[in-house]
Amino acid sequence: GPIRSGRTQDILLLGSLNQPLFMWSGGNGNVTRAIEGSDFVNLSAQRSSVYGPAGFFRSNERRNPHDLYASTTAAWTLAPEGAGPPPQQFLYRPAGVLPVGEATAGVDLVMDGLPVEWRFDTGLRAYMRSNGGVPHNDQLSGQVSTENVIIMFVDYQPSPADARSPEAQTIGAGEAWVFTDGVLIRGTWSRNDRLSAVVLHDEAGATIPLTPGRAFIELARVATANAIA
Repeated sequence: GPIRSGRTQDILLLGSLNQPLFMWSGGNGNVTRAIEGSDFVNLSAQRSSVYGPAGFFRSNERRNPHDLYASTTAAWTLAPEGAGPPPQQFLYRPAGVLPVGEATAGVDLVMDGLPVEWRFDTGLRAYMRSNGGVPHNDQLSGQVSTENVIIMFVDYQPSPADARSPEAQTIGAGEAWVFTDGVLIRGTWSRNDRLSAVVLHDEAGATIPLTPGRAFIELARVATANAIA
């Protein structure tokens, strides 16, 4: 945690993960009906039958609404019988194979007014995340890091559930920047439907392989990112 409210864009974003366990704090009536009608396993904190079994609790170290947490271990027990893992989402390079791209230190971007910075740590071989120049720290594991940063430049439209809520359009195609092992690979992203994984292609049309490990995806508005040499 903290666990926050659901959005209609979650249904679009997470459809390729094979009917995932979806832990969320709740939402307005339109969002709730949309998620309840989706193929997600609905682990809403608003459902009394789920609250205890999923290990939801309020932390006294944070202010509401940023104080809702749950137990991942408990959530796994609520997976339907026969549930399986999601399919592989990306292509990865074999161990020891280096990527080909522009050498970069990382990227700066603005996410709806929030300055975000990713910088490549050559010792850890990972990208470290900061917000407005301040390290973005996880309470247990320290500064947020990842082996791959994927910038998907997307359009935002008003959510059908709430016109005040922006919804990232992640079906279709657009520009993509892939930061991996200290280089930037420019290309495109594409996705046929909500059940399909995102496909990343370089400027020559080949699928972009990632560094084995984690991938952090930023859904950025067009022209809001700047690669750092």
